[in-house]
Amino acid sequence: MDPSAPDGLKNFLPEWMEAVERDFNHPAIIGWCPFNETWDYEGRKQDDDLLAIVYRMTKLYDTTRPCIDTSGNFHVITDIYDLHDYEQNPKSSQVIMRAMQRTASWHGITMRRDRNRLSVFRYLSASTAALSGMLRA
Repeated sequence: MDPSAPDGLKNFLPEWMEAVERDFNHPAIIGWCPFNETWDYEGRKQDDDLLAIVYRMTKLYDTTRPCIDTSGNFHVITDIYDLHDYEQNPKSSQVIMRAMQRTASWHGITMRRDRNRLSVFRYLSASTAALSGMLRA
């Protein structure tokens, strides 16, 4: 599915809500994330309205779990702020993490520091071990 296509909502929302309804009581579901890496596609920008509508519909149906609007791109409205850092050099990742600790931003994306929200950083790289010690400090 192309989340930047004009008919993205019409095509996606019914199927997504069917999945939420089907899996609502499953004990392994701790949160919802309808989209992953909704990068701009073929010159079309991420459809922020689509992400916001799907987030709000998910929250209307399930008020008990957090919802990430899109994992790994620009958040519109979300309960969990995450990012994907694919840096393979542990030293470079440490530099990025230290900068984020000071500025709460990454590649121009600003993350709000809000005690009512949960910040999660997902690292899919060789730098995970190096960062984990720094994050615990």
